[in-house]
Amino acid sequence: MRLTRRDSIISTLAMLAAPAMAQEFPSRQLTIVVPFAPGGSTDVATRAIAERMSKYLGQAVIVDNKAGASGVIGTEFVARAAPDGYIMGAIGGSTGVHPHLMGPMPRYKFDDLAYVGQLAYVEFVLLARKTLEANNVKELTDLAKSRPGQLNYGDSGAAVQLAMELFKTMTRTEINRVPYKGDAPAIADLIGGHVDLCMLSLAGAATQIKAGTVKVIGVASRTRSRAFPEVPTIAEGGLPGYESGVPTMLAVPKGTPRPVVDKLNAALSEALSDPALAERFASMGLGVNRYTPAQAQGVVQNEYDKLARLLKEANIPTGR
Repeated sequence: MRLTRRDSIISTLAMLAAPAMAQEFPSRQLTIVVPFAPGGSTDVATRAIAERMSKYLGQAVIVDNKAGASGVIGTEFVARAAPDGYIMGAIGGSTGVHPHLMGPMPRYKFDDLAYVGQLAYVEFVLLARKTLEANNVKELTDLAKSRPGQLNYGDSGAAVQLAMELFKTMTRTEINRVPYKGDAPAIADLIGGHVDLCMLSLAGAATQIKAGTVKVIGVASRTRSRAFPEVPTIAEGGLPGYESGVPTMLAVPKGTPRPVVDKLNAALSEALSDPALAERFASMGLGVNRYTPAQAQGVVQNEYDKLARLLKEANIPTGR
């Protein structure tokens, strides 16, 4: 597209204004949008980090939950916000597959967001209702094969759906999906016996695991979690090679000035350097990585490519 003289002038003025904007930023309250219901791992992690970021930035950083459509509603809100750094999002690395899974519904593209850094790496755990006739991966696989299409699982987001699709593909089982707006409502229905299984974040499920209100089938990470070292991995339980989890990133709308992105990254890095936060995250099954914006962008791109391959290899129906 050919640029007009007016476009060139506007672009030049924006470049000249960026350093001054960064010096003045932030001059008011900032918001981090969590695209899931309160109480889940993304919500818990984001609130802990927001509190620490506000001290560095000198302005309040609040959390706003905009749940629905497996994270699409909140993510779309961030993607369409003004690119000034005041609206951020706690965006899962799997968000890039939404346009593939849901067709024309998400009115944003993968590259409509820029990534500031990583909030946390979320470890998953596969849970079952207390009365389900399975206590480990092998028993669950056998049960699902004996009842094709009769078992179901609570899906609290695109990453969970993909983790369960991978499980179904590797075990050659048919388990039905029941969508939820977040971890908290999904685990509530699991406890109530309304769904058979849930693939949830360890952070979102920790309280119920400790209380013994659910069965733990296995953790989805490559190695056992520091939070629950006694729980075997799904791979150890009889599904070699299985691994799933999701990097949760701090994102801003595409076009946010680089000096503003760098300032937000510095605040995030400062928050993550708190030893108390790192210890708290470890106890919840959350990993900590202090990435630069470029590294964060690379992580999301790798996640996008990996999940796109899974969609194809698992023959998962898409909206495209």
